[in-house]
Amino acid sequence: MERIWEMIDGVLEGLDKAAMVRQPTDQCNSVAWIRWHLTQVTDMFIHTRLRDLT
Repeated sequence: MERIWEMIDGVLEGLDKAAMVRQPTDQCNSVAWIRWHLTQVTDMFIHTRLRDLT
């Protein structure tokens, strides 16, 4: 997972706030929202796996 987050950080490097929050169309999410959602899904996945270990 560390490698994945390093790749994501590399892709996002240099994007300013305007680029992060821009929605290309009404049907698209912003980069900032997608990154937030990915963080939440990762957290839920790890939490679920740890819970299953106990």
